[in-house]
Amino acid sequence: MQIFPAVYENRRFNLRAGAARDLLALTGWELTPPTDDFSFAGDLLKSRDFIVSRFWHPPARFTFAPAPRQVAEERLMLLVVTEGELTVGTSTTTSVVPEGGVVLVRPESLTFIDSATAVVCTLVVLGGYTLADGVIVRTGQASPDYLALFLSLTNAIFSRPVPPSDAAFTHVERAITELVAAIAAASDLRFEKHESRPGDQIHLDAVAFIIAQAADPATTVETVARELGVSRSHLFRSFQANGDNPSGYLRRTRIANASALLEHGVTERAAAEQSGFGTVRRMRRALAER
Repeated sequence: MQIFPAVYENRRFNLRAGAARDLLALTGWELTPPTDDFSFAGDLLKSRDFIVSRFWHPPARFTFAPAPRQVAEERLMLLVVTEGELTVGTSTTTSVVPEGGVVLVRPESLTFIDSATAVVCTLVVLGGYTLADGVIVRTGQASPDYLALFLSLTNAIFSRPVPPSDAAFTHVERAITELVAAIAAASDLRFEKHESRPGDQIHLDAVAFIIAQAADPATTVETVARELGVSRSHLFRSFQANGDNPSGYLRRTRIANASALLEHGVTERAAAEQSGFGTVRRMRRALAER
């Protein structure tokens, strides 16, 4: 289901005054009050199904100026503050988001964003999602591990752009979606997939659970299915629809965790225990077969 205009865009911007205000206006926001000293810089990637932006700006206050939208309830926004601090507000709540904090929200629910200092943020807007109450579910600190992965991936996108014509683009998009789900799950930022795509929701929930629990040797395909309240066969079908399978994903997650631990000088025994393999023998066999 196409959510955004099917025009691929990947560019860097460095705008001031009126040009910066014009870009904000395209997304429904305005600088309050307008000033010629304002600068807005960063990177932007827009595809048919998602938008990713890494941006920075000086102290400023933005208010939402409603503009015509495509099916608003099908958008989900994850905002990560990587430097500085933001105050975000809806019609009923005001929340302070510190450095390392995350906000999960339907974009149209926000009424203002305020920063008393310069900030650096990373933003992802996904199509095909809806929030149960249509406002901020929660603001909180992201898991350091997931946050590091998220920032590494988005930074890589802008340093080595992958166009939609490249087969890797689909994997990049899936990786972004899965990391958003993992950050949401690890931070207790809960969201619901649109009812028309329940299989994708099961897949995303399973991925988030596996990433969070792969280090526990007790985590199996059966425990994942039980946690999600679905049958083992239903879980497999949700992965198959995305070209994967849950047992393979769990195994690859543990291999990636073990490899990272070993690269950082952790002993084999500790790496086996902390990655979820349990024993050095199992870990060695998995690493040899990857």
